[in-house]
Amino acid sequence: MTVREGTVGTRRCAALAAAVVAVLLAVAAFGRVERDLIRLTPDDAYYYLEIARRLWLGQGSTFDGVQPTNGYHPLWCAMLVPLGPLFEASRDLGARAAAALSIAWMALALALTAALGRRTAPQAPWVALLVATCTLAPASIYGLETALALALLAAAFLAVDALPRATAAGGAAAGALLGAVVLARIDLGLHVAVIDAMWLVAAARGRAAARPLALAVAAQAALVGAYLTFDLLWFGEALPISASIKVGRGGGPNLRWAKSLLALLGIGSGALGVAVLALRLDRTPTLRAVALATAGHAALLATRGASETYNWTFAPTVLGGAVLLGAVVPWLGARVGRTTVRAAVVVGCLGLLAVAVRGKLRPTGFAEKLERALWIRDHVPPGATFAEGDCGLLGYLSEHAFVNVDGLTGSVAFQQAIRDDTLLPWFEASGVDAVVLPAEFAGATVPLRVRPGRSGHRRHVDAVLAPYEPPVADARYRLWRIVGFREADPAVVSSGAR
Repeated sequence: MTVREGTVGTRRCAALAAAVVAVLLAVAAFGRVERDLIRLTPDDAYYYLEIARRLWLGQGSTFDGVQPTNGYHPLWCAMLVPLGPLFEASRDLGARAAAALSIAWMALALALTAALGRRTAPQAPWVALLVATCTLAPASIYGLETALALALLAAAFLAVDALPRATAAGGAAAGALLGAVVLARIDLGLHVAVIDAMWLVAAARGRAAARPLALAVAAQAALVGAYLTFDLLWFGEALPISASIKVGRGGGPNLRWAKSLLALLGIGSGALGVAVLALRLDRTPTLRAVALATAGHAALLATRGASETYNWTFAPTVLGGAVLLGAVVPWLGARVGRTTVRAAVVVGCLGLLAVAVRGKLRPTGFAEKLERALWIRDHVPPGATFAEGDCGLLGYLSEHAFVNVDGLTGSVAFQQAIRDDTLLPWFEASGVDAVVLPAEFAGATVPLRVRPGRSGHRRHVDAVLAPYEPPVADARYRLWRIVGFREADPAVVSSGAR
């Protein structure tokens, strides 16, 4: 490809990226919450919003107001706290503002990915931006923290080439950036370790000064160490409780996590990393770092992935794959034909964009939770406390407390109660006292479906119900009072009859 063709291709990809970002911002600003916004920002996003709102109110780091939690990536949550007044004034506007902030970070991530493409693949500089635009932009907003993590990770990769020449001040700044990458997404510690190791090798070979490296490591240790120490002292868990639960639920090597488009792209990205290293296409330290980190991340997911390895888990790997493909395209073009390879990449990426958009237009599984959250907001008296899994939307939009029985935004004490089989007294002390059920429900108990914790043992608890007085009901839902808790009948649980 000529320089002119590369420039034209880059401009066209930049125009496509700008159009995708503009559409996302339009959805965040003007789309209907029940039809559009919850497709862009599903349930997990709202855990952040509610925790940030409570932090701004001075209630501490809690999702439900019942138990403390560190079940989130800290940097994104910290960025949301200043939006607390907006969350409190209008849940709707707060969600839109948070989504717009995440989309702005995604736009920066795309711009930095384009810069990575120009540096690592000067013969095909447009490829990285095209792949990222067609995959990550429409498919990776989700929990909202992903865009921030991708932007910081791309910036860290861009810094790799300059690290051996860094001054003392530059080393400290690089360390702060790498520490921020970890705080944005804890699992990106692997990527940071790869960059640190490459810098260390350069210093050992006399190609980099030791003092900037030492300052970088010190800056990382200060940031990440302070976070882990605070979590351990304050919450009783150094890592986010959500991360330790998911690791505990995972098994050995398996493919249960390969159930989404980004998962399959992540597998391909890992293979690209291996190919770039094997073919010695990693001519720059930046590309070598991307290849090593991407291959390592894919291998880690393959060996430790589980059913809760969600779609956005693969976003950093797909980012690496976008950059790596740009380096592979010229190699393939020399053997297959430049025009053929270029056409295949363009058609493939636009096809992926169409698949991602089509996925966003499908009915969401969270529509009922949104409807119920708004019903609770409008009908349930203040002070009622609920318990449910996948309750980010419910806890944020209902304006009532929801204990997350998945445990991912819960406490160490809740996990201890699961392990010790003391959930009944835990629930009795928690203040959980209400449940909203379909109007036709006429039972005496309802199960609280507690997900397995790190012990892997599922617990079954029934909430004992009584009619709420005075009645709160309409044709859709009825409010019940929880008057007690009891062990579920194993025979009923095993039969599935409730």
